[in-house]
Amino acid sequence: MASIGRAFRATGIVALLGAIGGALGGVALGFGILVWDVIGRGHSLQPEGIGMITLMTVGVGSAYGMVLGPLFAWTMLRRAPLWRAIMEPAAAAAITVVTMLPLKSGAVGLFLLPVLVSAAAAFRLRFAVDRRLRLRNRAESASSLLP
Repeated sequence: MASIGRAFRATGIVALLGAIGGALGGVALGFGILVWDVIGRGHSLQPEGIGMITLMTVGVGSAYGMVLGPLFAWTMLRRAPLWRAIMEPAAAAAITVVTMLPLKSGAVGLFLLPVLVSAAAAFRLRFAVDRRLRLRNRAESASSLLP
C-alpha cells in the first residue's frame, strides 16, 4: 500500500512541476507574441491586451503541463532527468505556437499541433536518453573486462 501512496505523491509532484514548466512555456509564448506584435505588426496590441494574452498562455500552458507532464514522464521519460522531461516538451509546444501564430492556423495549430510536437519532443528525448545509457553501460562493461 505504501508504494501506491509513493506513486501518487510522485505523480502529484510531477504534475506540479509540469504545471510550472507549462507556465514557463506560457511566459515564453507571451514574450514571443509580444515580439511578433512589435516586429511583425508594428505594435498594434495595447498593454492590457498583452497582459491578458500572457495570462491566458500561462493558464493554458499550466493546464497542458499538469496533464501531459505526468503522462509523458511515466510513459516515455522514466530515465530522463526531470528538468529535461518537463522543459523540453514545454519548450517544443511554445515554439510551435509562436511559429503557428503568423499562419493564423486556428485551433488545430494553436492547441492540437503543440501537443503533438511536445509528444514528439518527449519521444525524441526518450531515445536520446536510452542511447546515452546504452553507450555508458557498454563502456562500463568493456572497462570491466580490462585487467
